[in-house]
Amino acid sequence: MSAVKQDIEQLMNQARTRLVGVSDAGLKGELFDVFKEFFNTSSCWFEDITLNIVANTTAYNIVPTGGQIIRLAGVFDVNNLPQPAIMPELGLIHFRHPYNVAQVFTATVV
Repeated sequence: MSAVKQDIEQLMNQARTRLVGVSDAGLKGELFDVFKEFFNTSSCWFEDITLNIVANTTAYNIVPTGGQIIRLAGVFDVNNLPQPAIMPELGLIHFRHPYNVAQVFTATVV
């Protein structure tokens, strides 16, 4: 059993002993809500995603390697300067104006 699975099983066992009679499905549902609120409020998970900018293109789809995107923290060029961008829907970065040359940006997502 992996370390992560052991940690999750230990968490579930501790919860079962303190919440006698709770179903596993109910416990998992409550834990999901707690973790979702924690990650959304704390913004403790960040991921930098490489964004290959193509000339005359304003919209780019991004996919995190792990986790789920909640919001865009920022987009930065190679000099670490912020670039104006929005995320109108999760996983889609949109620039108001297209760039003229191909370059590499970094999108930081929460």
